[in-house]
Amino acid sequence: VDNAIKYGSEGGNLEIAVKRATEPLDDRVVVTVRDDGPGVASADVARLTSRFFRATGNQATGSGLGLSIVAR
Repeated sequence: VDNAIKYGSEGGNLEIAVKRATEPLDDRVVVTVRDDGPGVASADVARLTSRFFRATGNQATGSGLGLSIVAR
């Protein structure tokens, strides 16, 4: 959610959805966060969860650890 706010369009939309996982007897939930920001260049997608990686062209502050922590 923090990344969607930081990198989404100013005054844009943010959608958060929570649903049960689809596997039978699975106690997990799936959380989806969607914004209408500019997105990520296809060349950067594979590295988004790498520690300290910052996608090119962003102006927000941060260390590049958020998505790597979530992925782990």
